[in-house]
Amino acid sequence: MLLIGAVFVMTIPALPALADCATVTNEFGGLDYTCTGDTLTVINGTPQTDRLTNYSYISGYVWSGGFRSIPSPDTIINNGTIGDGEINPETGDDDDGIWGSAGDDTLINNGVIVGGGVGAMFGDGMLAYVADRDLIINNGTTFGDIIGDLQTRGHDTIIVNGTVNGGVYGDFSPFTKGFTSPSLQNTGGNDTIILQDGALITGLIDGSPGTDILRFEFTAGSQQEYDALGAAISAASPASGSLTFLGRTFTWVNFETLENNIAWTPEGTPTYTPVPTDVPTSTPLPTDVPTSTPVPTDVPTSTPVPTDVPTSTPVPTNTPTYTPSPTPTDAPASGTVTLQITAPGDDVNEDGANYYPSYQGVFIGTGANPAASFLGLRFNNVAIPRGATITSARLEIYSPSAQWISLNLQIAADASDNSAPFSASSRPSQRLLTAAVVNHTSNEGWNVNVWYTLHDVSAVVQEVINRPGWQSGSSLSLIVRGIGGAPWSRKLSWAFEGSPAFTPRLVITYTQ
Repeated sequence: MLLIGAVFVMTIPALPALADCATVTNEFGGLDYTCTGDTLTVINGTPQTDRLTNYSYISGYVWSGGFRSIPSPDTIINNGTIGDGEINPETGDDDDGIWGSAGDDTLINNGVIVGGGVGAMFGDGMLAYVADRDLIINNGTTFGDIIGDLQTRGHDTIIVNGTVNGGVYGDFSPFTKGFTSPSLQNTGGNDTIILQDGALITGLIDGSPGTDILRFEFTAGSQQEYDALGAAISAASPASGSLTFLGRTFTWVNFETLENNIAWTPEGTPTYTPVPTDVPTSTPLPTDVPTSTPVPTDVPTSTPVPTDVPTSTPVPTNTPTYTPSPTPTDAPASGTVTLQITAPGDDVNEDGANYYPSYQGVFIGTGANPAASFLGLRFNNVAIPRGATITSARLEIYSPSAQWISLNLQIAADASDNSAPFSASSRPSQRLLTAAVVNHTSNEGWNVNVWYTLHDVSAVVQEVINRPGWQSGSSLSLIVRGIGGAPWSRKLSWAFEGSPAFTPRLVITYTQ
């Protein structure tokens, strides 16, 4: 990228030989990269959805490759080192680091990024004139700023659980503001910046223009520290202030809301350390599970794979695709069945008008729109005979990272003999629901890589199994609605696209 006056000119170098990166074409038409060599200079992704995991040394930058005309959600995970802070001979600029582009990207640093003069991690860079939702997670060390957007004003989530030798900016830094169109310099996205236990930021935390949230997710070591941190956050001004935790001072400006998610119990609470080490694929990774946040992230996260979980472009269809009536499946007189998501698009989120059918993670709770946040889970081939007595039905969620936030939910089912697949025109919010509804409220910490029972939903499942048209082998969908008053009151789990072995599951015990 060359700076000429106040205008950027993007020069796209030819893709270098990827002898040090194994690549395969993924289901989205993009590439999955696994980089283990130490001689790469730069990597430019394709305009489609790419996923990259770096274990090596890349002296230049990694760019996701999406253009404004082809926004695509990409995932970049760095477990090695990217950048050397020197002028890049291929671009003539010190543009080292990780660059997202058009689309809801997930950028995760577990290693070291030596950024150039512009910064180290960017949710959006050049040619990304799309207001999207990126998830940026730093668990490692950056030498340079973390910046949500460069030329756009997306609604991004930035999670800091590592060291930032520089500042953290929701939209632009003072240095990059001059590169932005004057018409956008006084506008901004609605960003969320989250500080976790491992955070150390040497520079300023700036929400920039927009309606921005600064969330503190620290773990207090004592009741006294818990009370003191809570009091300090309550007394502080979102517009400008500072807070000291474990000898580290965090200074901020330009926020509209400060959120207190400080945790403490006498037994201690888990440390927030979402450390993915591989790009999520359809192959389960039971011992080395990446974080989402988005998904993630592509998930779009609040923590936020992540994603939180990042925002995808809805893919409408004209009419719902209904599954033909199933051939009855013989079922035993009693037993226990464990159902899990078995296909892409059977675990989906809605957040207001946005529909997310194909992200690597899902959220449980509320997103940006607390009044219209849904999770749809469609379980296929439910081999339970009509009229069976449901003695228990546990909805179980796998936690890919340590997370603590209160949940307020309602869980019902699609009141259908054979639940149809979800689509943009047949969303969870558009389904006729069972009269049986389960209310769930909790405020507890989840550890990393542990299954948790969210709630027993026996009454909900029983109503579906009792329907006159139900047949063994049909599909059953649970609809989970966030009813908390605050946005982003959610926990995260894997979607089928991220890790099929760890998708939500429904464990049903029944008798006849």
